[in-house]
Amino acid sequence: MEVLFIAQGFPPLQASGSLRSGGFANALPAHGVSLRVVAGEAKERAGAVVEYTWKDHPDWEEVVRFDWGMARAWSRWEKQLLRIPLGSTWVRRRRSQTVASALIKRCARVLEASPISAIYVSVAPAEGLLAAVELRKRFGLPVIADLRDPWSYAPPIPYRHWLDFVLERRLERRVLQQCDMVVVPAERSAELLTRHLNVPRDRVEVVPNGYNEADFVDEESTDGMLESGKFHVVYTGEYSASKENATGLSAHFKNLFRGLGFLHDPLACDRSARSLNWFLKAVTELIEEDKSLAKEFRIHVVGAKKDKSDAAVERFSHPECIELHPRVPAKQAASMAGQADLLLLNQNHYSLAGEDFCVAIPAKVYTYLRSGSRILACVQPSETRDLVAEAKAGPCVDPRSVDEIKAALRDEIREWRAAGRQRRSRNEIGFDVGRFDRSQLAGTLADRLKQLMARSEANPSNRPDPIRSVAESPANP
Repeated sequence: MEVLFIAQGFPPLQASGSLRSGGFANALPAHGVSLRVVAGEAKERAGAVVEYTWKDHPDWEEVVRFDWGMARAWSRWEKQLLRIPLGSTWVRRRRSQTVASALIKRCARVLEASPISAIYVSVAPAEGLLAAVELRKRFGLPVIADLRDPWSYAPPIPYRHWLDFVLERRLERRVLQQCDMVVVPAERSAELLTRHLNVPRDRVEVVPNGYNEADFVDEESTDGMLESGKFHVVYTGEYSASKENATGLSAHFKNLFRGLGFLHDPLACDRSARSLNWFLKAVTELIEEDKSLAKEFRIHVVGAKKDKSDAAVERFSHPECIELHPRVPAKQAASMAGQADLLLLNQNHYSLAGEDFCVAIPAKVYTYLRSGSRILACVQPSETRDLVAEAKAGPCVDPRSVDEIKAALRDEIREWRAAGRQRRSRNEIGFDVGRFDRSQLAGTLADRLKQLMARSEANPSNRPDPIRSVAESPANP
């Protein structure tokens, strides 16, 4: 079975989205799925981190690097339109149409020259999927959308106005209903699709992000990085800027604008929950209560950008207790996680209509679970929290409660001291973390693809009917 695999976020670009797409692309050939890859170029993202040791998988049939144009700056008039309701939708749709049209032409050449059975596309951004459903119409191939992040419901920044969201959701609904299968990383993501975007549940498959077992084989040495006799807290990956929610008059005006439909954020994302702010406040208070802790407590933030300053880190009154490490190879990060006394887990806080509605389980959750180290999960009620609790991996607390974080830290430090200041291993009896190995998940995904192909070949009439040419959709919501 040969598949056209489309992904803008793809190695050597090192970002959260590329980890999933690259991981599955690497694992699928072992399960009888050959790939022809059309991927974005790492240079397209400002400040992108590139893994220069990356090598394309030798079993991939072909790899095409496509310039998505994401690094192109907005023109002066485009910047003006981006600031006003509906103007931002028009400008973004116009650029999406340009990219999708070029991508259709490039992918069409691959399809015409190869015996492709299906099109698999990683989203976001959406241009790959816009191109894929148009290619489906032309070539009669089933389309599988891997919606690793919500599309219309989780924009990078709030919509200028509620109407912009309505138009984007309308486009997403129309496009997803033309897909033969939609793959998502969590059950809540599936619920969002079925309840709010009218995607039939039998077309939705849940395949978690998982972890790479290879990262834990012959781990790179971290000797000297984690000093013995210290209590080491390790955090890996990106974190949000430490901006607390507005209060007073500023909050009043923001609420007023939101009441009029401006600054619309469908999933009400609070990115401060993913910052270091609340955790560092808790650590500061603990050290104030126990001065000797400053000599024992060490925080390692792995993957911090050198050019990124953070208010919470800058005002932290015990700089000797925190060390910012640049991004390191995956094996080295896994080694540090495996030697930590405690792993810090933060995540954006999401709510829909006033209720907790977290639609993702970050890939680092599975890496943390595989490491065997204890976890401090500063997360809202969610599938992430349920998973940590199921594994009995450590305490789960409110991400914005300094008191809860401090109490959990105090208990962990007390137990560490009682154990002779030695790393405590977790009790994982009954918890099978191996089921989240990405190579096994890829096997599940390959089975679903083969089943889809078998149904499609047996009864082509069961495929979703195209509603309209999606090449025209971005400009005509």
